[in-house]
Amino acid sequence: MKKNIIILLFFILSSSVFGQNLDFDIVVLDTCEHFNPSPFTSARLDSNIVIDSDSVFKEVFRWSQFTLGSPRFKEAIWLKRTIRGSCLTKIENAVIIDSTKRTVTWNTIVESANCKSNDTRHIVIQVPTPPSDFEILFDTILSKHELEPNNTINDKLEVSSLQCDFETPFRFLSISGIVINNDNLFTYWKKKEGINCEKPDFSKKVMLAGSYGGDCMMRLIPHLSFDPVTNTLVLNVYNIWGGCRAGGNKSFAILVGKPKQYFNVVFQEIQLESWSEYKQHINQTKKVDNKN
Repeated sequence: MKKNIIILLFFILSSSVFGQNLDFDIVVLDTCEHFNPSPFTSARLDSNIVIDSDSVFKEVFRWSQFTLGSPRFKEAIWLKRTIRGSCLTKIENAVIIDSTKRTVTWNTIVESANCKSNDTRHIVIQVPTPPSDFEILFDTILSKHELEPNNTINDKLEVSSLQCDFETPFRFLSISGIVINNDNLFTYWKKKEGINCEKPDFSKKVMLAGSYGGDCMMRLIPHLSFDPVTNTLVLNVYNIWGGCRAGGNKSFAILVGKPKQYFNVVFQEIQLESWSEYKQHINQTKKVDNKN
């Protein structure tokens, strides 16, 4: 039923005004910390990639540290592009469909300044699967200015843990990452998953929650940062194996101050084999571009 709704929505949009905006979700937003493409994609890393089959998906993400599940390409496809520039200050994305030209175009406006630093953004988005005769296009508009850039990723956000119980048994939880930013959503998730905690002040805070599988001694560590270039709150959830043979599950709920009135939120799971690997990994990621 969900599949039919998505396809119907796509055709309704296609039959309306030319150049209609199409909703999309950011699946991955990375600055070279976790995205390590395979030899298959490294030669065309800066090109634009349509990920619409399992074979392409595996090649693109084979060596990355992301745990992304199995996309349903009959319902949605993924589009990837890499943006590099000197002092990137803003990246704005939009997806446009044109029923006359039979195209789906990912438009990106990139603003940068003149400086010596080199910034990188790997961006993967998800859009409803278009009809087979639609062409996927990528369009980029570049602009430079002399303003002092303020593009440093903020990984020192005000974050507080939330004493929040999940009444639904762990094995039945279906949330890999949810954003609760108003009273209505809080009430909805309280009924759906049995989230039981004090309601935050959503005029100042955003609640992020998730549940992930692993073993009986797993550790779940969320790392939160805000990227002003893409106006995105990124939550990297480190899922660390504990060395136990039995299966397990852990959940979390945190509060973060709203960085802006409107912003994107991306949950990214990174699975690691041990605590020592996690410590080594964190030390290494401090040295990548866009980090102080």
